[in-house]
Amino acid sequence: MKHLMQKPTPSIPRSNRVGSSNQPCWFVFLVAFLFSQSGFTQQTGQATPQTEGKEEEKRAALTFERSPGWFSSYSQPFTPQPKLLLRFNAPVRPMKVAQHLSFYDKRGDRRIRAEVTKLESIEESKALQRFEEEKPVFPLEQFVKVTPATPLPVDSEWLLVSRKGLVSKDKKFEMPQDQRDYLGVLQAFKVKSITAETPYDEKRFISIRTTKYELIDSLTPELLTDYISVDPIPDGFALKR
Repeated sequence: MKHLMQKPTPSIPRSNRVGSSNQPCWFVFLVAFLFSQSGFTQQTGQATPQTEGKEEEKRAALTFERSPGWFSSYSQPFTPQPKLLLRFNAPVRPMKVAQHLSFYDKRGDRRIRAEVTKLESIEESKALQRFEEEKPVFPLEQFVKVTPATPLPVDSEWLLVSRKGLVSKDKKFEMPQDQRDYLGVLQAFKVKSITAETPYDEKRFISIRTTKYELIDSLTPELLTDYISVDPIPDGFALKR
């Protein structure tokens, strides 16, 4: 029985094998180099973003001052929708400020949206403005007026809450964290005390003290006569502020 003889498989010379130690694998290294430079990966076939090595510059902190500082016996507003003046350390957009401000009662039960408007004149900024040689130092773009969108319930403690992320108009400043500013108790307009005064060298009078230390100009003695009376009316009766 004749045996079929298979032709021997020709062997590749060692010097011609890929990966031979005798000859560098220039082709393999070239492919790997091209793939690394093109930003592609073999696994996904998607481009890998190249980092430029430059981090975004951090913005400086955006801050503000306010007037009045709080609702004290000396600065009690005469309306449940008091106006607050804010001065930022950079120009701001009122619409953006409104998105980050709210009034909260101290217990956290109630939140009232803030309405924010721009100032129309330097006169409105005088409480927080500074002048040098009779010229204002701070531009009006750094000021805003803030009022609660609905009346604040009286005899409650209130906070002005600012949420982080508010960015200045020039995008160079940003509020780094939430901020809670204590405003105090918004008191109702009430009479605190009525005292008969009998000074030695002056005319006798009755002193009436209210929860509003400084009365507004529109609250004239003539207007108060509709709410204050003395019976019987003494001679020379008059109301004075």
